[in-house]
Amino acid sequence: MLPARNNRIFIAAKGLNSIFEKLLLYKRYNDVTNAHLLIQVALVGFLATGIATGQQDEWEDWDDTESFETVDIEEQDGAGMLRKNVDETGADLQAEPAVQDITRNVSQGKYIIKRWDTLWDLSHQFLADPFRWRDIWDINPHIANPDLIFPGDPLVLPGMQAAAEETSPESSKQQFSDKTEGLESEKADDNDAQKGIEENRQLRRTLISKGFFSPQHMAKAAFLWFDKDPKGKIYPGIGVVDMCKKTTVYRQFDEFPVSLYVGNNCVAGDTLDIMHSDRFVKFEQQTANLIRRTGRAVIQSIDGGVAVVRLIKAWDLIRCRDRVTKVNHSHYRSISDVADAGAALQGKVFQRIEQTESPFLFQSFLADVGDKDGVRMGDIFMVYPGKDEIVTEPSALACVVNVQHGSSTLSIVKMYQAHITDGDNLRLAKRVQFN
Repeated sequence: MLPARNNRIFIAAKGLNSIFEKLLLYKRYNDVTNAHLLIQVALVGFLATGIATGQQDEWEDWDDTESFETVDIEEQDGAGMLRKNVDETGADLQAEPAVQDITRNVSQGKYIIKRWDTLWDLSHQFLADPFRWRDIWDINPHIANPDLIFPGDPLVLPGMQAAAEETSPESSKQQFSDKTEGLESEKADDNDAQKGIEENRQLRRTLISKGFFSPQHMAKAAFLWFDKDPKGKIYPGIGVVDMCKKTTVYRQFDEFPVSLYVGNNCVAGDTLDIMHSDRFVKFEQQTANLIRRTGRAVIQSIDGGVAVVRLIKAWDLIRCRDRVTKVNHSHYRSISDVADAGAALQGKVFQRIEQTESPFLFQSFLADVGDKDGVRMGDIFMVYPGKDEIVTEPSALACVVNVQHGSSTLSIVKMYQAHITDGDNLRLAKRVQFN
C-alpha cells in the first residue's frame, strides 16, 4: 500500500494522465468545445481536492530528497500496450513499449489490422506517440489514404521488422513480400482504372464542347463518293451551281442560279445541300470523289430547269460548278458517355483530308474500314505510327464522324505526336454512347 499522502499524489497524476489522453483525442477530432470544458472541470476538481484535504502546507514542506519504496504498477493506456514503473510519488521511472505484448499481435514482420484500428491508435500503441502515425504510413506504400485502412490487411511497423526477422523463417518474409507486391499491383490497377475513367470524362467534355454529332457537325464531314450522276460523272447531286456574270464565288445570303437535272422533283421552298469536290482518289481499286458539304440553300423560285436559290448557311466559299442535292436531314445525337470499346477492331489510315504539313486537332482523315467491318458513328480509334506492327506509343486519338459501307471519316480529338501518315495503324479504343 502507498502512504495516504503519496496515494493522493499518485491518483492526481493518474487523473492528469487520463485528462491528457482525452485532450489528444479532442485535438484529433478538432473538438474544441469539449476540450475547453474538460480543462475547466479538471482545474475545479484538482483545486477542490487540495482544499478539502488541507494538504497545501504539507506539500510545501515536502522534502524532495525523501526516499520512498519503489513499487511496480502495471497500467494500461488506451491501447493496453504500455507498462510503466511508477514510484510512490506517481512519477514514471520508465515508459517503453511492452515487447511481449506487441509480439503477440505482430507475426512474421507484419501486424494484421483489426476492426476499429487507426494509424493514430496504432502509433500510440506501438510507438508510444500517436503523432508518429506518419512513420507507419511512410513504410506501407500500399495504403493510399491514411484514413482508410481495412481489417485483415497487413501493416509493417517501424522498428519491428528486425525483431520479426529473428523469429520468422525466410519463407514467411517472402510470403509477406509477395502479398505487399500484390497490394501494390492492385493499387496500380486501381490508379490505371481511375485514369481511364477521368480520360473518358475529359473526352466526353471535349466532344460536347466542340458540337460533335450535331446535325451541322455531321453535315460538314467529308466522305468518299463512288456513284455517277446522270451525265456519267462521279459526282453527287441533282444539279450544278451556275456561273454568274458578277462573281465566281458566293457567300451567305447571296442569291444565285442553279441548273437542275431532268427529273429532279424540286419545288420552291425545298432545301439543297451544296457539295464541293476536293479531289479524286483511288480507293480499293476504285476511283472515288472526295466530297464535302460547303453550304445550304433554299429554292426561291423555279423557271424551267433553272432554280434561283438563297444561301442560308455557308461553311466555306460556294463556287461555280459545285453540285447540289436535296438535304438529307441528320438527327441530333446527344452524347451520354464515353466508355471502353469492349471489342477488337483494327484498320489503317487511308488519307488525310486537310493536306497541311502537319496534322492539327479536329482535322480529319479517311480510314479503310466502314460499317461492313463493324465501325459505328462515335467509335474512337487510337492512331499508331508505322505501316506494320502496332507500336507502344500512339500518335493521336480520333473519333468517327461519318460511316460508309467500306470507309469512314475520323476527326482528331487528341494529339500525342505531330504526325499522321497514310498507312498508319488504327485500333478501336473507346465508343461514344448516345442517349
